[in-house]
Amino acid sequence: MASFVKQLSALATFAFLLSACGGGGDGTPQRPPPGPALPAATSLSFSGGSGEVEIAIKAPEDFLVESDSRGALLRRADFPVTRNNRLRDRQELDLPITVAGYVQRGGRPRGLRDTRDWFEFSADGGEVIDLQMSGSGRGRSTGDIDIRLFRERDNRPGKFRFEDASLGTTSNERIVIQRPGKYVLRVDAFRGGASYRLSIGELDQQANGVSTTSSLRSMMADCDRAEVGTGGVEAPCRQAIAGQWLMTPQPDVWVKLSAKSPAEVEAAQQQLVSSLGLNLEDGAGTPFMLATLAEESTSEIRRVASLNGMEVDPWEEDEAAEFEWNEEDENADGISDQFAMHFTAMMAKTAEEDGPTDVASVSLNFVNYSQVIPSDNENLTAVQFASHYGLINLESAWDSGLTGAQGNQDVL
Repeated sequence: MASFVKQLSALATFAFLLSACGGGGDGTPQRPPPGPALPAATSLSFSGGSGEVEIAIKAPEDFLVESDSRGALLRRADFPVTRNNRLRDRQELDLPITVAGYVQRGGRPRGLRDTRDWFEFSADGGEVIDLQMSGSGRGRSTGDIDIRLFRERDNRPGKFRFEDASLGTTSNERIVIQRPGKYVLRVDAFRGGASYRLSIGELDQQANGVSTTSSLRSMMADCDRAEVGTGGVEAPCRQAIAGQWLMTPQPDVWVKLSAKSPAEVEAAQQQLVSSLGLNLEDGAGTPFMLATLAEESTSEIRRVASLNGMEVDPWEEDEAAEFEWNEEDENADGISDQFAMHFTAMMAKTAEEDGPTDVASVSLNFVNYSQVIPSDNENLTAVQFASHYGLINLESAWDSGLTGAQGNQDVL
């Protein structure tokens, strides 16, 4: 019978050992006598006896497999496995790097469970963390992986502050590192299991303008200081509201509700939202419900998180002394903005993927801001208004004769 063993050295060197069947009279495998060098080929075959061929294949220097991968755990009886699922056991990386790994939440024997991987590296700022997973990231029956980034405090070695996260529901998660420093990265399974390819390095020209819409930093965009996009034009900006969610029921559920009285519809909607520990703020009697926290407080966030089986802090309880949230609190409600938005994003995923089956979708409540005011050529608009534009009273919607005019808001 044939056996196949794969080992990975510190230099990311793979060694494959292939053993042929058969052996001597006592069943012990015997090496064949040396023969002529084999020509280049894609396969090997043996006849008349037994043999062993060892082939070493060296992977690129910027590629490795995370230390407690799925394959390593399956072979843990033969080879020691170095776990990297705790902060203290984090795996060190040198950038740029591509890492292959696997994480899974539940569904496997306890010895094979690997819900998260921790990595450590130093960055100059501007690098992109890009994770591609084998699961689609969406749906109750597929894998979904999230990534969270922490930066070591400048004057407190070994103490880390939450920096950013990518918490999407697609097969891709991405974060752009904003500043130099020493970082730790947590890759963990939100649901199910999936293989992943994690790349960390500088953004090449082809990937310029990389999308990070699922990152926490993007959700918390400061629309008063929107980034300048291509050609010097300020990019549109949107900002998620912490502690608010837009929910829609399943189509068949809404069809049944539509046949009931307004009071019965509102009561059913309130019951649906309340099952998640939330309050129906608006949208009663419509298929678009606005759900909110009963009160804006850290204790209320932790209560709702506990009710829905969520981890409100992205670290282990016995590691809490090593981590902290950013203390920025723009709306002065006594809650870290990072903490509140992280919970809001995770609550949306939890409610949609693992919540009541009557719920079709749960999304964040975004406020969209316009960042550019049209700057029409005055001579051109004068000609236009003098001709057919006047027939539809377009002059009243935009007065081009006023510097910085923003139009008449009463005209649509």
